[in-house]
Amino acid sequence: MLCGEEVEARLTGATVEIFRRGVRVASHARSYEKYGHTTITEHMPESHRAVFEAGDAITAWAHGVGVGKVQVRVDGGPWNDATLGPDAGIEYWRQWIWTWDSTRGEHELQARVVDTAGKVQDEALANAFPDGSSGLHTIKVTVTG
Repeated sequence: MLCGEEVEARLTGATVEIFRRGVRVASHARSYEKYGHTTITEHMPESHRAVFEAGDAITAWAHGVGVGKVQVRVDGGPWNDATLGPDAGIEYWRQWIWTWDSTRGEHELQARVVDTAGKVQDEALANAFPDGSSGLHTIKVTVTG
């Protein structure tokens, strides 16, 4: 695993290559689509493929301990566990995805992190400096159709 390792990248018109200590460790076709990728799902482990194939993922972070789980609730209801993406280590963002059988109308969605030590994210809003931000990420959505 190369997490936290220093690597070099070489970009050509057709490829992106990653080197560690002069040895090529990855080579992929280059995408010119903004935020595009050229991931070949057949090369992914099953757990990675499930998150990738589910669509756009959101990220979570728990500084110094890692993300144990992400939970989402609708309209103040019970917390539901989201599906976590691959774990790259405790100092990295963690992708997650959650599907919901929605109903028509306006809804409030909230998300929180439970770190690997079992500590639930503080619901009180706080600025990022000096101790890191807190508070529940909250969005309002309107479901039509």
